[in-house]
Amino acid sequence: MIEMQKAMAEAGIPLAQDFQMTLEGTGQAAAAVAQFGNMTIVTTVTALSTDAIPDEVFSLPAGYTKK
Repeated sequence: MIEMQKAMAEAGIPLAQDFQMTLEGTGQAAAAVAQFGNMTIVTTVTALSTDAIPDEVFSLPAGYTKK
């Protein structure tokens, strides 16, 4: 999937994307996921901006500690 995203990035920014996924397999995990059936993920860009992103957006929340 990373390779697909890199190829898409070279073509530009996608403004709409439909991703259809079919899952196959055997075993307990496959059986659990199969209950959901095939999946479709729809992504739509609703706004673009070239504004600077404030540094606070990348700050850790107050009181955050690493375990």
